[in-house]
Amino acid sequence: MLIGAIPPLMLKTAGNPGGLPIEVFDQIRAAVLADRSQFFEDLSVPFYGANRPGAKVSQGLRDSFWLQGMQAGLKGVYDCIKAFSETDQTADLEAFDVPTLVLHGDDDQVVPIGASAMLSSKQIKNARLKVYRGAPHGLCSTHKDEVNADLSSSSGPERSRITGRTLKGHSEGAQRRGKYGESTHGQGRAGHGRIARHRGGHREAAGRRRGCRMSGRSNRLTRW
Repeated sequence: MLIGAIPPLMLKTAGNPGGLPIEVFDQIRAAVLADRSQFFEDLSVPFYGANRPGAKVSQGLRDSFWLQGMQAGLKGVYDCIKAFSETDQTADLEAFDVPTLVLHGDDDQVVPIGASAMLSSKQIKNARLKVYRGAPHGLCSTHKDEVNADLSSSSGPERSRITGRTLKGHSEGAQRRGKYGESTHGQGRAGHGRIARHRGGHREAAGRRRGCRMSGRSNRLTRW
């Protein structure tokens, strides 16, 4: 599943004429170096489409975006600009071998849909594209109910081609393992007992080397 994703390539090249010119990313780099805090504050506006007429984007949501950005290190933020803008992921998309849902807003001001989802949905075999009318890049927040509905409808009990088993089967397997990783045959509990005794032996041996002994089941150390 791809949601507002950048593939195949954001940078404008001879082979990707619909991409963004390198000057756009140079400006982002300059803004990050000049004032990283203000950069994230400003980016929160187009990220959630707060500059569109009738937009209802809370200050709290924008503040949350700013906080997430500021938790990243300066070097990581700077280096990722080159990574997300210049990495050609065409070969990766063509290697997909599972049904893929591609969700994207047609008013994405950060990752324009024409150079991303419109292309990736054609390069991925058995992909399904859903366009969110008027949605911004941060559609998982602004259109969360719609996104959740699409996620739910695309992840039913059908057989997974990735794991090779059904979600129901996965749940049953977890129940067989039991709580704390124990098997239904008690082998897990016995195993935990062996591990505990093994670790206890190590602690006792260490105690002897330090001139101590283990006292009772509470594993208290007592001086000789």
